[in-house]
Amino acid sequence: MSFYDNPDHQWDRADLRPAPRAGDPASLGGLRTALTVLLAIIAAISAVTVVAYLLRIAYVVDVLDDGGADPDRADALDAFMAACVVLWTLMLLAIAPVFIVWQYRHAKNARLLGSVMWGPGWAVGGWFIPIANLFIPARQVYVSSRFSDPRGRAAGVVVGWWLCLVLASTLNRAVSTYEPEGLGYDYLRGLRTADSLGVAAEMAFIAASVLAVVMVRRLSDRQDEALRQRLARLGGPTAPSYAAWPMPPGAEATPYGPPPGAVPAPPPVPPAPSDPPH
Repeated sequence: MSFYDNPDHQWDRADLRPAPRAGDPASLGGLRTALTVLLAIIAAISAVTVVAYLLRIAYVVDVLDDGGADPDRADALDAFMAACVVLWTLMLLAIAPVFIVWQYRHAKNARLLGSVMWGPGWAVGGWFIPIANLFIPARQVYVSSRFSDPRGRAAGVVVGWWLCLVLASTLNRAVSTYEPEGLGYDYLRGLRTADSLGVAAEMAFIAASVLAVVMVRRLSDRQDEALRQRLARLGGPTAPSYAAWPMPPGAEATPYGPPPGAVPAPPPVPPAPSDPPH
């Protein structure tokens, strides 16, 4: 918890009080807007990818029913699918750092609001721990959301977002498992199974993207409200300035060093040396 969170445990003497830390709380407005746009774009790409999967499934069904293949149509569908995968991957690489920065700042502000567990370090490092990254990122956001809510309630949308994301990732890995490697007897049937799993994975990614937009915007707005209420209790402005945490009510910051215009005291005069004994 920040030193300035509790007015009952602050210095009584203004001249001994440390200066407030600059840069707290951190603004989430720009990151919230950027994530809204980026997540909407990747959801749209996932929707187009679903169309690509369905078109290829329809082609496979036609080949299985009629027994005749159309190489030009197959190449066009494969190129369409490859383009969708490349675009989706590029968008994911763009979203990941922005989301981690948002999560870090949200956790940092939650620390000001009283959170003492799953701090900003976990918001970044939790994504890079194998196996544990299936749990830590969601747990960190969930705990921060509880301390960032004016009513002290954790956001249930975090659970829904994480479940959809884990389901989508699991289905996406299953696609590579069922996707055939060579042109064998069961190639078309294996491709149809893999593409069906791909449709389910992309639908789950779309749901995760929509829930992520709701989560980011809701948690950002609730944290702003919680910060405004905390600032009001501490006697600060009604809206976060994102520059410095306010001083306690009725106290004024004491500048460091001598006051302006003060004349420095002269240096002490050393005592005169005494006469040596005779």
